[in-house]
Amino acid sequence: MGDELDVTDSMEGYVTNEHMKIMALELAYDELHCLSLSEAHSMLRDFLQEKYETMPPSELSDMYEERFWYVTGKK
Repeated sequence: MGDELDVTDSMEGYVTNEHMKIMALELAYDELHCLSLSEAHSMLRDFLQEKYETMPPSELSDMYEERFWYVTGKK
């Protein structure tokens, strides 16, 4: 059937970086299809919170004031 291992081939079982990226992308898409909307929302929220927590304070403050100008009173 062709699925047998060729122990004489040194490249047997070798996976290229390109193939690894393709497999990772296909697994990510498969996982996204299995996630419920609330799970995806929670994962994205956690990712974004981590992103904002790692921003420099001045950049974070500027973005906050720009986005929530109606709360801060600054425009």
